[in-house]
Amino acid sequence: MKLFGAILIILGAGTGGVLMARALRERVINLQQFVRGFQMLKVEIGYGLCPLETAFRRIASTLGQGVGDFFEAVSKNIQECGNVQEAWSETILKFKDELALSESDWVAVESISPFLGVTDLEHQIKVFHEAAERLKVQEDEAEHKAVTNERVFRYAGFALGVMLVLVLY
Repeated sequence: MKLFGAILIILGAGTGGVLMARALRERVINLQQFVRGFQMLKVEIGYGLCPLETAFRRIASTLGQGVGDFFEAVSKNIQECGNVQEAWSETILKFKDELALSESDWVAVESISPFLGVTDLEHQIKVFHEAAERLKVQEDEAEHKAVTNERVFRYAGFALGVMLVLVLY
């Protein structure tokens, strides 16, 4: 019975470490998708001359789950409330707990809100470009952090489990 308990403690702590490592990797993936989404927005609006609602829907179908769901929700919120900035802000509030982004990442995503649908085409393209660049810098930092800490979290989880077993037994 003690052996079974020890195995459960080690596996539980190890799983916690693996989940923490996965969150680091998911943040990098989410940032990559947002950068790609903003780059696609530049193309959809600049060359395709699409309305924002249509552009968000097209981008959502390309990105898939996670950030794609975010863009889909923005498109639906635009249909419901008619105000692009309000739809963007509401969607951010809804997705803050669903996506693995830090507070500084959300600040960068939210920074485009005041310019959505109210500035001219060239300025919106410039805003999307600047937001993509800012998120690219954060993506590079997150990638570095993930590479250095991912393995540490995995090993630390299992090591913590083993230490708990040694202390308890």
